[in-house]
Amino acid sequence: MAGPEFRWVRHRVTVPSDSPLSMVASALHEAPATENGLLAAGAGAKTLVIDLPVLDDYPTPAAKAEILLRKAAQIEHALMVQYLYASYSLRKSDDPALTTPEQKAAVGSWKNTITEIAKEEMAHLLTVQNLRLALSLPTVVERDDFPIIERIYPFDMHLEPLGRTSLAKYVVAESPVNAPNITDIVQLAGGGVNHVGVLYALLGVVFARSVDEVEADAEAADPWYEMVRQVAYLAYSQHPPSRSWHLPDDAFHPASVAVQGTQADWVDNAGGTEGMRVFTVGSRAEGKNALRDIGLQGEGMQNAASADSHFDRFRDVFRGPTGNPIPFPKPGAWSPAYPVPQDPVISNDANDPHAISNPLAQDWAKLADHQYALLLGSLQQYFLTTPTADRETLLSAAVGAMRALKRASLQLVQLPRTVAGADRAALPFTVPKDLPAIGATNLLPFCIATLNSAIALLDKMVTADPTNTVLTGMRTADTNLLAKLQQMNGGSPSPPPPPPVSPPPPPVSPPPPPVGGSSRVLKVRQLLDTAVGDGNPSHSGKKKFWNLPVATFLTTKVYGLNVVETTGDNRGSRSNMIKALKGEAPFDGSEFERMPQDRPPVAPEDIAFIEKWIDDGCPDDSV
Repeated sequence: MAGPEFRWVRHRVTVPSDSPLSMVASALHEAPATENGLLAAGAGAKTLVIDLPVLDDYPTPAAKAEILLRKAAQIEHALMVQYLYASYSLRKSDDPALTTPEQKAAVGSWKNTITEIAKEEMAHLLTVQNLRLALSLPTVVERDDFPIIERIYPFDMHLEPLGRTSLAKYVVAESPVNAPNITDIVQLAGGGVNHVGVLYALLGVVFARSVDEVEADAEAADPWYEMVRQVAYLAYSQHPPSRSWHLPDDAFHPASVAVQGTQADWVDNAGGTEGMRVFTVGSRAEGKNALRDIGLQGEGMQNAASADSHFDRFRDVFRGPTGNPIPFPKPGAWSPAYPVPQDPVISNDANDPHAISNPLAQDWAKLADHQYALLLGSLQQYFLTTPTADRETLLSAAVGAMRALKRASLQLVQLPRTVAGADRAALPFTVPKDLPAIGATNLLPFCIATLNSAIALLDKMVTADPTNTVLTGMRTADTNLLAKLQQMNGGSPSPPPPPPVSPPPPPVSPPPPPVGGSSRVLKVRQLLDTAVGDGNPSHSGKKKFWNLPVATFLTTKVYGLNVVETTGDNRGSRSNMIKALKGEAPFDGSEFERMPQDRPPVAPEDIAFIEKWIDDGCPDDSV
């Protein structure tokens, strides 16, 4: 599915000790080797090993751009999924295996960090799609199923729980060859050669207009463009002539910006993180800038410490950053991750260590795979649609599928992988076998068929568990989306499914305020009702729990967490309701979203009022 596998040619070059070429070197040798005549050596010289792919089958600049961008898209997709799986494998803060506040804080911090990096890989994937569209190439959302063994990345890629060895692999995979003070991490990783950085360097060559432009860019002393220049001369020597490496001006199509992904869509309006940057590409200069940003943020290409780089953040998880004294634990110390399988599959073979064979876990895993398929289909259709209400629907479908995957993951890690075993289940992230091929022009039938399968499974699961609000919420969302996609595809919507089997609980009316004025509890309820607006939150069946009688409210749990703390100091700030309103862990996107979801945040002064009310014991007294 991923296309042809590259062969590689090894070059040894002697360069100055501070050469930017170190960013994409496969290895470093202190002893000088034979000079290849391309790069001058002087005092403090070192010898680097650089691997370049054999591109004999891609003689033109356009052909080189297509295959390199296709590989880049598949790599970014695989990295995103691999990091999400690692993040989702980390335990919830209330898991009994986390026995100290320091462990809980560390695991929450690690989950946030790795989730942020996964989201940044998503932004890289979107930017690579934009680069393809700028050259009139179709988007690529496919990838191979795990494990991925192609020798572009330094390790066989797996879906696996976050452990010390897998974390070491991530550190090394995102590091430059000359990164200091990671010898022990490299030894633990036991990895091979990182070929990801060189792909982006070669794309930097392809997107330059000519040899003269490569030289001019490097004259500004930007390490990225200096590195591109040095890779360019190796590429010219391996695959001459130089003109076969540079895209002509007419290769770029500015009109494609109309269907490209935007920062506004995927970051500003979809709750993205600060490190997510989606670049639209309407010109050669914009393409070069986008490639530079991806290269310097991750993919093993940065040559200096940066708070934004994936290497530094993964290293901080491994070592323990300043302010967080806990490094990632050695085996046998304590376990931050659930015992989820490597490369899970849905199978009835209970003896297969990868198999999810517990029937209930299988249903959740199949449901997650439907959502993953919907994500891929709606993402590809988004790039085929100009900005209209239809495109907004496709964006919402993709974002909704991502959120549904997270909710499914929270369910799966609580379920046994086998009927009688102690291991947990996890998201399989199975690539759909019927995903339309690259270049397909209408993914709506695929998305509609996926939704029909998902809704049929949800009907079965809701019948078995009618009070599960995650399931009923997903069924409602998928049913509404199905109607919209059918209309977009020129068909009539299907009738909605029957309502849940069990009737909803009767509404609970709030107590009246005391005579003579408004009570504080009434003001709290009014503030939260206003924050929710017309929304109808489920809160794991508790709905608008703040309108319950105070005595009941004090003992209420949502998502298995106490809403308020009723003993000790600083009860307000320690209460999960306040954390949810502030967007603090675990309501910072690591396990749950900030509350209220998809609504403006509650004003700080209103949160302070509610927090003080909890500190005072939630009294029903006058304001």
